[in-house]
Amino acid sequence: MSTASADNQSVALILQANQAAALGDRWRGRSTLRCEYSYAGQGLTGKVRSVVDLTTGAFVYTRELGPLRDERGFDCVDAWLRDTSGAVTLQTGGDRRALAVSAAYRNANLWWRPDHGGAKITALPPQELGGAAFFVLRVCPRQGVAFDAWFDTHFCFLTRIVEQQGFQLVRNFISEYGNVEEAMIPHKIVIDRGSGENFLQTLTLLDAQFLDGDFRSVYAARMTVPEDCAILGDANKSIIPFRLIDNHVYADVLVNGRGPFPFIFDTGGNNILTPETARALGLTSEGAIETHGSAGPASDSGFVRVSELRMGNAMIKRQIVYVMQLPPVQVEGISSAGVIGFETFRRFVIRIDYGAGTITFIRPDSFDPSDAGSTVELKFYGHVPEVEGAFEGAPCKLDIDTGSRAELSLTKPFVDANALRYSHPEGVHALDGWGVNGPVRSCVIRGAELTIGHLIVKDVVTSMATERHGALADAAYDGNIGSKLLKRFIVTFDYTRQRMYLKHPSEPIGDTGSYDRAGLWINAAHDAFEVVDITPNGPAAAAGLNVGDRIFAVDGVPTSDVKLADLRLRLRNDPPGGLVTFMIARGQATRSFAITLRNQI
Repeated sequence: MSTASADNQSVALILQANQAAALGDRWRGRSTLRCEYSYAGQGLTGKVRSVVDLTTGAFVYTRELGPLRDERGFDCVDAWLRDTSGAVTLQTGGDRRALAVSAAYRNANLWWRPDHGGAKITALPPQELGGAAFFVLRVCPRQGVAFDAWFDTHFCFLTRIVEQQGFQLVRNFISEYGNVEEAMIPHKIVIDRGSGENFLQTLTLLDAQFLDGDFRSVYAARMTVPEDCAILGDANKSIIPFRLIDNHVYADVLVNGRGPFPFIFDTGGNNILTPETARALGLTSEGAIETHGSAGPASDSGFVRVSELRMGNAMIKRQIVYVMQLPPVQVEGISSAGVIGFETFRRFVIRIDYGAGTITFIRPDSFDPSDAGSTVELKFYGHVPEVEGAFEGAPCKLDIDTGSRAELSLTKPFVDANALRYSHPEGVHALDGWGVNGPVRSCVIRGAELTIGHLIVKDVVTSMATERHGALADAAYDGNIGSKLLKRFIVTFDYTRQRMYLKHPSEPIGDTGSYDRAGLWINAAHDAFEVVDITPNGPAAAAGLNVGDRIFAVDGVPTSDVKLADLRLRLRNDPPGGLVTFMIARGQATRSFAITLRNQI
C-alpha cells in the first residue's frame, strides 16, 4: 500500500471514529444548534451565545462580558463584525473571512462527509501530552485557514484545535463531552491565544438546543446607521486644528464635557483613554483584555463607559472605550490622554489636511467626493482599514495607520517571502519606532516604488520588520502605511462606503522621504534627552556616543528649551555634512560630542 493511500485510510478511520463518538448519526436532519456559555477570563465574566447552521456552518457569536457587547457572524458569503460601539463592518481584509470559512467547516462537521467537504486532510504523527495520546489531522478547507485537529486515541473525541489567527497561534482545548438531545457536545472550551495564563478564556456550557426553522437572516450582516453621533447645530461638517508632532496627529478632545485633552488620531487604533485620563475623569476600568502592538509581549487593556466624546462640534455618545497604557511621555516628549480611532472614523467622513493642519468631520449623508481626489478601495481587517497595493512590483495588502510615524513598515513574512533583505543588502538596522508594547527595531531601506490603488509613490523610506512576534509578524497582511507617507496627500476616509481618497496638496509637505542622519534614538528624560539606542556603524557611533548618555544641551542650547520632536526632525532634515553638537553627561563626567550628519540609506 502506498504512503498516500495509507494516510487516506487513517484519516478516514479517525473521522469515522470521531463521528461515532459524537453520535453523529443523531445529528442528521437537525438544522440549527443554539448554545449559551458562561464566560470567565481576561478580568471579565459574562455570557457567550452561538447559533450555528449544522448544514452550512453559518454562524453568529454574541458576547456580553461586563461592559463589552459585540457580535461576529458569517452567512457563508460575508464575514462581519459588530463591534463594541455597535457599528457593523464587513470583514474582507486580512485573514478574517478565511478564518470564518474554517469555523463554519468545523461547525457543520463537514469532515464527516465522504468528500470531507472539499477539504484536504492529512494525518500528522500522533502526539503524547500529559500521559495521553492523540491523533492529529491537518485540515485545509477550501478558501479557509489550515488548522490542526487533535483527537484522543481512546474515544476519538475532538479535544483541541490549533490554528494560526493573524500573528497568534491559538489553541482551543475542548473537553467534558455530554449528551444533549442524544448528541455528544463539549461542555467546556478553553481558549489560549499564547499570551500566558492571565489571558486564558474559559467557556462553560449552560444550555444547548437543537432548533428547526429558517435562521438565514440571523447569520447575515445587519448594516445599520449609527444614531449615537452628530454634528452640532445640524451642520454638515466641523473643522478642528491639529498639531503634527513627530508625524503623529494630535488634536483636542472633550470627554464627558471635561478637558480639552490631547488625543492622537489613529486609523489603526480604537477609541482609547489612558489609565491616568480615566482616573482623572472618575471612570473605573473593567477587564484585562490582551493587547498587542507592532512588537513585544501582550499587555492588557480594560473598558469604561464614556457618555460623550466631542471634537469641535462633532460628537459621539454612549461609547465603550478601551483603557490602555500608551507609550510613556518620554517617547514623544509630550503626554497623550488617549486615542481617537475606528469607532469615531466609522461614524463620520474624516479628512486630514496635513498642510493646513486641520481635521474635518463630515456627515456621511452630505459628503461629496467629487473633489476629494483619487479613490482607493478599503477593506477591513478587524477595525483596521486595508488597501491593496504593490511594493517594488510585489502585490501587497497594507494597513492604513495614521498612528504610525513611519512612511512604510513591511511585515516580516512579506519581507521573507519576497527576499527583500537579499535584494536590499544596504539596509540599516535600527530602533525606528515605539508602539504600545515598546520599541520596534527594523532594517530600514529606501524603497524604489510603492503603488496605492492607481497612485505611485517614489523613494519610500521603508522599515522591514525583523521581529518574530507582534503585529508585524502577521502573515495575513503585508505592512503599514503611516502618517509620514500619508502627509504627501490630503487624505479623506469614508469608512461607511469603505473608501479612501488621496489628493495632492497645492504645495508639497516637508519631511517626506527623509530618514535619520544621526544614527541614534533619543527619548526625553527628566532634565535631559536620553540616548536609548545607537545604530551600528552610524554617525553617532562614529562620534563616540553610548546608550545611556544624557544630552543636556544641543549646540549650546539647554534641552529644557528644545522640543524632542523638533530635534528628531532636525536630525532627519539637516543636510549631510552638517554638525550637531551635544553636551553629554556620562556618569559623573560631562563632555561635548559633535556628530557629522550623513545619509544612512
